[in-house]
Amino acid sequence: MKLWKMNGAGNAFAIFDARSTPFSPSVEQIRQIASDLKADQVIALERDATKDVFMRIWNSDGGQVYACGNASRCVGHLILAETGKDRITIQTEADMLKAFRAEGGLITVDMGSPLMGWADIPLSEKMDVRGVDLKIGPIDKPILAHEEVLELSRGGVMHEGLVSLVLGLGGMPAAAEEVLIGRDIALAEVTGGRLHAMHVSTGGGVALIREAKRRGIRVTAEACPHHFTLTDESLRGFDSNFKM
Repeated sequence: MKLWKMNGAGNAFAIFDARSTPFSPSVEQIRQIASDLKADQVIALERDATKDVFMRIWNSDGGQVYACGNASRCVGHLILAETGKDRITIQTEADMLKAFRAEGGLITVDMGSPLMGWADIPLSEKMDVRGVDLKIGPIDKPILAHEEVLELSRGGVMHEGLVSLVLGLGGMPAAAEEVLIGRDIALAEVTGGRLHAMHVSTGGGVALIREAKRRGIRVTAEACPHHFTLTDESLRGFDSNFKM
């Protein structure tokens, strides 16, 4: 069975070509391979009916994982060189990845859209996340939050208002920021945590933060210079220098 020892961004990989020879190692065998070859992960390349290759991944402790960006780039390099293609597809247990050639001989991998929902982010144990500080100790460092509801702002290119209507451009409503500021202030209040709202750009958001501070909630915020020196009126001439 062919074996490649590769390195991606400091991670060492032992990659086995299992497309013609079955490769079903036990946990102990994976640990031994990783130890002998000084590999952070052991990778098996398998045949796939619809994609260029299937990639199976084990950590050095013998546990199987479903995706790894650095390993995907190494596998992408191998399969791109083998097939002569400019773009290939890699199937994993998690999803289908796309690898393609970039400038300077580099390999880029499209890992797909990030999973942002709580139901999509596994925890080591079931818990009420509002009480996480009780389980791991007090958390006194502030949570830095980019306050934006993407479902409300998606497709927008400027502030939603009269100017966006006149220009015929998609707008981002102030509510996209204010809804999350209000939610996170409420969570900071019930948990006693510290919230820092980054680059606040709406008057409604400022009002929410001012009221929260008056009530003693531990919240801070900041704004960038263009947030308080420019308005959407600057875009009436379609000057992209004012687009942030």
